[in-house]
Amino acid sequence: MSLSKDRRWVLPYYPLIPDGNIVLDWDNFLPAELDNRRDADRLKKSFMLYFSVLVDHLEGGKKFAPTTLERDFLDHRAIARWMARSGIWGISELKISHVLEFLRSRKSRTAGNRPAQRTIDGWVHKFQRMWDLRDRYKGSIKIDVGCFEDEINTQVKGRQTNRWKALPDNVAFALITDGLNWVETFGDFCLEYMTAYVRYRSESSLMTEDKRNRFSKIFFEKLRSDDRFKLLANRLNYSGRTSNLMLIALGVLEGACLVLLFILVGMRISEVIALSRYSLTSEDIADGFRYLSGPAAKKDGAIRRWVLGRPLVQVVELMIKFGDIVRNGGSSALFLNRHNASGLFDSSKKAIRMSRTSMLLRLHYFAVSGLRNNSVQAEKFHPHMGRKTFAQLAVRRDRSLLEPVSAHLGHVYQSFTDGVYVGQDHSLAALLSEADRRELAASLEHLLSCGTIVGGGAKGLEKARSELKFKGKRALKSVVKGLVEKGVKIAPCDWGFCMYNEAFSACGGNTVGPDEAKRSPDVCAGCKNFAVTERHRHWWEDRIKREEKFLLQKDLPEQTVALVSRRLSRSKDVLKDVVWLQAPAPTSESM
Repeated sequence: MSLSKDRRWVLPYYPLIPDGNIVLDWDNFLPAELDNRRDADRLKKSFMLYFSVLVDHLEGGKKFAPTTLERDFLDHRAIARWMARSGIWGISELKISHVLEFLRSRKSRTAGNRPAQRTIDGWVHKFQRMWDLRDRYKGSIKIDVGCFEDEINTQVKGRQTNRWKALPDNVAFALITDGLNWVETFGDFCLEYMTAYVRYRSESSLMTEDKRNRFSKIFFEKLRSDDRFKLLANRLNYSGRTSNLMLIALGVLEGACLVLLFILVGMRISEVIALSRYSLTSEDIADGFRYLSGPAAKKDGAIRRWVLGRPLVQVVELMIKFGDIVRNGGSSALFLNRHNASGLFDSSKKAIRMSRTSMLLRLHYFAVSGLRNNSVQAEKFHPHMGRKTFAQLAVRRDRSLLEPVSAHLGHVYQSFTDGVYVGQDHSLAALLSEADRRELAASLEHLLSCGTIVGGGAKGLEKARSELKFKGKRALKSVVKGLVEKGVKIAPCDWGFCMYNEAFSACGGNTVGPDEAKRSPDVCAGCKNFAVTERHRHWWEDRIKREEKFLLQKDLPEQTVALVSRRLSRSKDVLKDVVWLQAPAPTSESM
């Protein structure tokens, strides 16, 4: 990349921007209408010198992805344009009062809201970085904003926000169901409309205005007479011109396809934007499953593959057909932008790749806007919410999927997937999902009604078991419901139940639950949280048989004999305290 003498900095090719190199255009860095060109050039040069240092010398030569550099360029352009409007013509002229005024001038993307605190912190970090690199460029900043932290916190208050969270189950399932329904019901109809519309635009472009108006009237009257259009109009919460209704319908349909990719595949938005019409491989893995191939984010654009089930294959094929109608020798992107001049697509222009802003708008159309009549809507939807929903839906149902899901999402550490995406509230110990609540209730019902229960954890249930001794199932379910609502934690396993209490945890568990890595029969057997019922009888009996058989071998080392003997003794201790019954103790309702 060329440095400060050039007006256009062409960044290296980046697979996530496949349609061409990103260009940082310094000619458009400041508004063209500025009167004082000499001062404007001085300000621009000041930022060019700083930015060249930022790119090539930051923190031991660390390199940024081209997209990160582009965002940084646009952010510094916003600072420079504010400075020009305020009559500040060099980085070295900035004072803390200027920084505070700039921060107060920042607006939220949502009308009426303050910027998020993280946004404010991001701007402060940019000014701090100017100070940190002050010895590497001429005309550097003279103030250390870190020394004015109290003033900034007092005078500029950002809006507190939470991380993107996964969608509630009922919302996620509703969006998936309705998304598939839209693709199945309206996909072919919208394809036919787009084909006819492009032909209509081409034929009418050479007509006189009167003839074009008559032609347009006939075209849309025919469309309105189609039963599929009537069904579509009934499904949309919109009343207006037919052409506008179809424009909205196409946006909702594209949004449905995007929502399905984010929730059911867990892709990042940059990865979806970078997909091309050739990303869907022709290889049939099994039973209609195919691969979607494209550059991966945060992997320097290395090519990776995602597995698609049959419904998602249909989604991608639909978008390929959409693009092929209007591509016109333009971008090979899977998702394409519309041409503003036509309201839909202009066959005289080459198609361009869908932008991030346009993609977020399509998602809003389908998931949030209320354009779908009588349908479940999300309060908000962001692609990262789709990724987290994908992770939670998979891992919460089967925690053994944590490793493959973590790999699928491109995470280096499973703990990151579990802690940030799946969340501790979805771990086995917490049992907060509806499915886990049912499992927790079933475990409690068994522990409260079984014939025999022993172990340190049994003491916590003695009072409840005693009170339920001569009562029926209704009372049992009432007690179980109360225990669930109080947040009782139970971690079942093959050899017993953990009636979890962190204070008594022999495995060194935390506030979430037992330590799965340190849990073992021997550790659990000596724990005050442990409970065993007749359900686990055969597991302990089989263990005793294995240990006794093992000790019959000749020439075993003394340490091995001692270790296995201790395990055998502990297994027998567990069994000897239990009066094993063939069935749970009868209740009054079963007598």
